[in-house]
Amino acid sequence: MSDHSLPIQEPVDDADPQPLPAVQKVASPTSGRPAVIESFGVTGGPTDVKSRFWTTYSREAADYDTEFIERYKSDMDIVLIFAGLFSAVSTGFLVWQAPNLSQDQAAVSHYLMQVLINKIDNTTFSGQDLTYYPWHGPSYTVVWSQSLNYASLSASLLAAMGAMLGKQWLNHFNHFGRGTIDGRGRRRQQKLDGLQRWHLDAVLESLPVLIQLSLFLFAISLSASIWPLQKTVASVIMVMASCGDTILYLNRRGFPYI
Repeated sequence: MSDHSLPIQEPVDDADPQPLPAVQKVASPTSGRPAVIESFGVTGGPTDVKSRFWTTYSREAADYDTEFIERYKSDMDIVLIFAGLFSAVSTGFLVWQAPNLSQDQAAVSHYLMQVLINKIDNTTFSGQDLTYYPWHGPSYTVVWSQSLNYASLSASLLAAMGAMLGKQWLNHFNHFGRGTIDGRGRRRQQKLDGLQRWHLDAVLESLPVLIQLSLFLFAISLSASIWPLQKTVASVIMVMASCGDTILYLNRRGFPYI
């Protein structure tokens, strides 16, 4: 080996090892599951991490809230419109059927007039039975037909009231007031937790089911009223109502062809 050769030295790193980036686990406000916030290269301590977290939370929550509110608001608008139209139809049908629940006053007046004329001249209605048959109330068919119709109207009005309250709840949920970004985020999360605790999504999704139930009860009531007059027409009404309810059920179950 030559005298001019340089000595080989092993590199020595005397510097202290750099600490790994801090990892902080917090509960995710949107899902409730643990989330990880990594402060890679963040200077300024936990304050910057907290600010970055609430900024991200607000951005993600805004996208979720927009989709959530638009979906349910459009559903509530449909329920309100349909319930209003259907309630008008059902009310008209109830007005048409209401006289069947009481005694026919025209028939009573006609009978009394016949009796009076027969007293004056007993030959006018000779051979006719003028016996008075007291009224014992509406028939069984009329009673349960009217009951189903009133139940149908009540279900549609209940759906309309639920849709109106649902729109108010959604409008209230979308306003978080003023303040810091973390304060508004916490208020938004409290409202979301309340909606989930009281199962608002299940309540709102049950309103179209009430409309379907109202339609089915109305179809049964209508067919029962027409059955004594024309059985064929009543049968057609029942078949069409059954087909409609079947289509609605398949649509809710995700049937791909409707």
